[in-house]
Amino acid sequence: KVDIEHTLGITNSTNKRLCKALESNGILEAVKGGYRINPTYHFRGQAQEQKIIKLFTTTLKQLCKILKPAEIGFLYKLLPYVHYETNMICINPHEIDSKEIQYLNIESIAQITEIHQKKISTLLRSLRKGGVIAETILEDKRHTFITLNPYIFYRKSGQPDNTLRGMFAASPYAPKNR
Repeated sequence: KVDIEHTLGITNSTNKRLCKALESNGILEAVKGGYRINPTYHFRGQAQEQKIIKLFTTTLKQLCKILKPAEIGFLYKLLPYVHYETNMICINPHEIDSKEIQYLNIESIAQITEIHQKKISTLLRSLRKGGVIAETILEDKRHTFITLNPYIFYRKSGQPDNTLRGMFAASPYAPKNR
């Protein structure tokens, strides 16, 4: 557990709370000589079902160098809400009919993550500057919708579509061989 503390750059008390929460939710498992992430949550290779999100290990290592643990934790809280086609944050991520997709704004994200709206805004600003997300702001500026960078997290097999590639073309995580 000490390695977790050092790797994430968190205090001992935060590490204890984190490990307790991860263990009680079956994410962190005790094994001979240490701990491991439950392979149900993090695995390499082919998945058996489509209700997963690909996370690119090399990219995650890059992110850990530039993002704070709270920012990475916030990203993980958003993963169940990533829409299969658009990579946008929504309440119904497997909805096929685009008219029925219920995208989440900052207020809704605050409710589902149980994080204060002002903190959400700060987290999103940092993630936007880091190239992790893009924001779509409606004309009246009352709603901001979030799209995750498909070169970091992606649900579909194959490559992102042209729209997603265009949105994140300047991202430091985009493939360089274009």
